[in-house]
Amino acid sequence: MLPVFGMLPGSAGPLDLNTVQARAAKGDAEAEYELGRAYHLGHGVPKDYAKAASLYRQAAAQGNAKSMYNLGYIYLHGQGVSPDGAAAAPWFQKAADLGLPAAQLQMGLYYYFGDMGLSQDYPAADKWLTLAVQHENTPQMAPAANALGAMNEHGFGMPIDRKKAVEWYTKAAESGDPRAQSNLGRIYDEGILIPKDKIQAFMWLKLAADRNDLLASHLLPEYLAGKEFSPAEIQEGKSRADDYETKHHLPHVSTLPLMATPTAPPPASVPAPAAHSNSPPSSSQISKSDGSVPSPSSPVQK
Repeated sequence: MLPVFGMLPGSAGPLDLNTVQARAAKGDAEAEYELGRAYHLGHGVPKDYAKAASLYRQAAAQGNAKSMYNLGYIYLHGQGVSPDGAAAAPWFQKAADLGLPAAQLQMGLYYYFGDMGLSQDYPAADKWLTLAVQHENTPQMAPAANALGAMNEHGFGMPIDRKKAVEWYTKAAESGDPRAQSNLGRIYDEGILIPKDKIQAFMWLKLAADRNDLLASHLLPEYLAGKEFSPAEIQEGKSRADDYETKHHLPHVSTLPLMATPTAPPPASVPAPAAHSNSPPSSSQISKSDGSVPSPSSPVQK
């Protein structure tokens, strides 16, 4: 089962618990959401999933989409209840219908893979991912764009469109998404979707590897050991990557020894979708920056 990316955050500032409790007692939906999240995480109050769910339900009844999403999170992960993806899906759907970007992304990925009791449905995936990608400056935009890149690259639910695939991958990569950076580096190296450009390939693969993307972290040292790139291409690609990190204030977090050869072959970057004649190859990542499926074990904090 594909997990959700994490429960939604609360207010940006410190939570005034007394004020929030007073507002929630008067039926304020946003306060019910904030108080529910406090019980969900144990912030200022004892952790209590039942109280969190009850407060989320009260807020959801008033149309609070964030509460709907977090209710789906509770059901999916069995927090105070038995894990139940079928019970979670309608809450994500309700939140997506109300325009919540996180829920739109989630529904797009569930339809892409065919999960949570939903049949694989590429047109539905395209619909929800396209809606999610329209929310600029949100954490959901880049993953949605990267997934749309994979769909256009391989023709899932649509004709293969190499130009659109590159446009989506580039949009996501330039927004800092390491999965898309890895995909973009791969296709610049392959020279199939776009003219081969070894310097651009090295730059994007290095940027992805610096964010600990699993595919890039295996491809780059393997390419280097096999002399895929010339010393001049490596030097220029590294210089461009360093300039990009500086310009966009990206931290260099990789511990990857670039000249080392991996001791194991590159693992699959995403679980294969349900059986389909056009199943996407594993190199088309729509997963977390380390190549795995996004793990929700640690809810998003404020």
